Amino acid sequence: MNSKIDTFPKVPIEQLRWHCNLEKADFSSTNDLEPGNKILGQERALKALELGLDMEYSGYNLFITGKSGTGRNTAIKKLLKDRERENVIFDDKCYVHNFKDEDMPRAINLPAGQGNQFKKDMEGLVNTLIKHIPSLLESEKYQKNKDTITENFKKKQHVIVKDFEDKVKAENFTVVQVQIGPYTKPDILPLINKKPTNLESLEKMIEEGKFSKEEFEKIKQKYQHLTNEITQITKKINNLQKDLSKKLNELENKMITPLVEEEIDEIQKKYKNKAIDFYLNEIKKNVLENISRFQEKEGQVPAIPGLKLPQMKDTFTDYSVNVLVDNSDTQGSPVIIETHPSYKNLFGMIERRIDRTGHWVTDFTKIKAGSLNVPMVVF
Repeated sequence: MNSKIDTFPKVPIEQLRWHCNLEKADFSSTNDLEPGNKILGQERALKALELGLDMEYSGYNLFITGKSGTGRNTAIKKLLKDRERENVIFDDKCYVHNFKDEDMPRAINLPAGQGNQFKKDMEGLVNTLIKHIPSLLESEKYQKNKDTITENFKKKQHVIVKDFEDKVKAENFTVVQVQIGPYTKPDILPLINKKPTNLESLEKMIEEGKFSKEEFEKIKQKYQHLTNEITQITKKINNLQKDLSKKLNELENKMITPLVEEEIDEIQKKYKNKAIDFYLNEIKKNVLENISRFQEKEGQVPAIPGLKLPQMKDTFTDYSVNVLVDNSDTQGSPVIIETHPSYKNLFGMIERRIDRTGHWVTDFTKIKAGSLNVPMVVF
């Protein structure tokens, strides 16, 4: 054995660690104690953190690194909590459809808690329109006015057609309907021995010596003249049909407008927000231009012959609200801890889906916020 080592005094085993004298403690258990508010050690690091947190200007950031278990998260949470600002109100951030450019949705800022309420109010507006617009268009008042307008159109059309048929009959012709593909169009044929006969048949009869060439030329001239009149009459009837459609649309708007204005005006008064006013005015215009969206749909002809796709229900996505950031439950200055700071998690993303034709599609409702709550351009 080494003689030098033997010269050192031996330390009793019971003195190799510190012993806490519990008799000197003025508590029965740790449940009687308040947790400490101070961060032990790392004084230089704490001063650096405090300096950084005191910089209330944009462009300053803190970067903290260290081994796991050294209390980094605990320290920063404690320092941020001590600087928590009271009576700070954050806005809700929403996206709505842009009817002029669907690739550029409109951003709307609202006081905390009003974002989800605005979303519910828009859902209520759509449900009200879906419920009441069909009822208005089935009402006795609407049907009576519609029948009056339609009858006036039919009378005008009948007068035009009747006058022409009388003229054709006086010239010894008759009006027939000719099938051209899926459509029919009016035409005239001369009456030979009281039977409609086309010009090709008359030419054969001339070759066979059964019909006079001079008489054929007279019939041909009359045919050309009457055919020109058919073209003019068709234009008149088409103009009447356009006028009928216009008047029926005006009648629909007249019946629907009070309902739409009343519902929209109620929402506008509730929020008193210029961006919402502008958006709801676009909604009003769109509703009146697309009243058929709120009526029951009958079976539609498939765009691709032979391909039968299930009829999709209109979800009125363009009338919905995407509440990107909801601060209704936010108290004071929020502290957001992002454990996986990827680009999407920090800045948000635009989700996509595959439609029933196999194409990738998206819209403003698929915009998702990130932890940084990407700043938005407010309308």
